[in-house]
Amino acid sequence: MKKSIPSNHIEWKRANKFFENYQNKHDVSQLLRLYTLETPFYDALQQNSDSFAFKLYSHLLSLGDRAFQGGKTYRSFEMTFDCIYDYEWANKNKGRIVEVKTLLSTSASQTIVDTYTKHANRSTVMCIFNFPQICYTAIDLNVNKSLSTYAFEKEILILPGTLFEVIDIAEDRSTGRYVLRLENISVSQEIFKKALIDIQNL
Repeated sequence: MKKSIPSNHIEWKRANKFFENYQNKHDVSQLLRLYTLETPFYDALQQNSDSFAFKLYSHLLSLGDRAFQGGKTYRSFEMTFDCIYDYEWANKNKGRIVEVKTLLSTSASQTIVDTYTKHANRSTVMCIFNFPQICYTAIDLNVNKSLSTYAFEKEILILPGTLFEVIDIAEDRSTGRYVLRLENISVSQEIFKKALIDIQNL
């Protein structure tokens, strides 16, 4: 963290406070607060989130009350047409699985995402993530007291390793942009807890 955020950054004091609180109290919520700050640390995590995600997974049982209870979340992406074609192929060949590879910020509000993308170009794809059941690797930052710096964004943070099936991808004729629909592959609470205990024992 300290390598990513210079000491003269406007959010340095808050970032350092959250990081030290985590180190001293082992309170994983402080890492989530740190993640949502608008700093170079956030950008660095998009390139390499392995160690950060491992820390979150190690403490995930303590965030059980923030597991996303089900429903839809939204996120827009810039995609090449080759990438869009890959999803079209996956849609035609049912049963294809997509694994989230990095920390993925989504919103429970499509309106919020639409606000950010209303002037986007045609290569911007609206992704709709459907969760038929509770998902323990999707963290609702807005339960009770929000952990997000930007609470109005209604952020649901999806962790690396979360699995989805491609349900549909189609062009929205009103905007000319594509809409990609993915459905979460649920993991039972028993299997999930066992996996977390194994991680903690590493």
